[in-house]
Amino acid sequence: MKSIKITLVAMVLTLSATAQKKAFKLEGTAPASKEGAKVYLDYQNESGSVADSAIVKNGKFSFKGTVDEPSYSRMIFDHKNQGKYWIANVGDRLFFYLANENYKIEIKDSVQSARITGSPTQAAFESYIKEI
Repeated sequence: MKSIKITLVAMVLTLSATAQKKAFKLEGTAPASKEGAKVYLDYQNESGSVADSAIVKNGKFSFKGTVDEPSYSRMIFDHKNQGKYWIANVGDRLFFYLANENYKIEIKDSVQSARITGSPTQAAFESYIKEI
C-alpha cells in the first residue's frame, strides 16, 4: 500500500512539473504588402531539430513551442513564397536566441532588420554583440 502511494505521488509530481513547463510565444507583425508570405522558424529542443512555419495573415504571424534551454535559432522570411529550401541560405534570415519567453517581432521591410522586443535573453545577446 505504501509503495502505491509513493508511486501515485511521483506520478502527480511528474505531471505537475510537465504541466508547469514554460513555453515561448513569438508574435510578429509584417506590412500589408507581405500578406500571405511564409515565415519559417528553425530551432532545437529536447526532441531535436524543430522546423515550423506560419503565414502572414492580417499583418500578423505567430509561433508557440518549448525549448529546454536558450536555442540559437533561425527565422526566414519568404517574401515571394519561393519555398524554404530555395531561400534558406541566401534569403531574408534572422538569427537570434529563443528561450521560453514572450517575443514581439516587428518586420518593416526585412526580417534581418526586424525589431525584437520582450525577451531578456535576446536583449542580453544584443548587448553582448554591441560590446564585441
